Order: sequence, then C-alpha cells, then structure tokens
Amino acid sequence: MVAEELIKRMINKGAFLVFAFAFVGASFGRSDVFLGLTVGSLMAYLDFLVICFLSKDILELRSRGVFFGIQMFKYLVMAIVLGVLFFYKVINPLATVIGLSLITIIPFVEFSNLKNI
Repeated sequence: MVAEELIKRMINKGAFLVFAFAFVGASFGRSDVFLGLTVGSLMAYLDFLVICFLSKDILELRSRGVFFGIQMFKYLVMAIVLGVLFFYKVINPLATVIGLSLITIIPFVEFSNLKNI
C-alpha cells in the first residue's frame, strides 16, 4: 500500500519535472536545447514508467532473462532514437544528458520526504 502511494507520487513529480525541464529549455530560446531537454526528460520519464508498471509482472515471473530482455530492448530503442537525433543534430547532447538525469532526480526528491526510512 505504501509502495503504491510512493510510486504514484513519484509518477506525478516526474511529470512535473518533465514540464519544468521543457520550460527551462524553452527559456534558452534555442530549439536544440529545448528539444534536448524535452526528449531527454521524456525518455527518462518513460523509462521510469516502464519500470513502475512492469516491475510487478517481472517479479511474479521470477525470471532474470525476461527482465534483461525488456531492459535491453528498451535501451536499444532509446539508443536508436537518440542516435538518429544526434546524427541529424536536432538535439543538443548536453541538454539531452541533463534531461536524462531526470530518472535519478525523481527518487531523490520523493525519498527525501519520507520519514520512515
């Protein structure tokens, strides 16, 4: 029960952080920075959502192979998308890395509010 509430709060805060990153990117006035922050934060957020929604199913299967396969597929898709965007210089690499850091920011923001740990 507590874990589900924690995940729900983390999903909400992650969505807020995606919009905050997009707003910061838009304030730079450069489209490549805006797109880099937005694409990076959206990819990190979607990665977080996949982990949240599939974790129960993967734990019930008790198979490391399924988990490894899902992770490899997910990161392969991310690498292809980012590779194409970098190749055509649509997004700024530094802004994308900053956007991808969202996946580490979400738990730190939420765990800092917990009093039980």
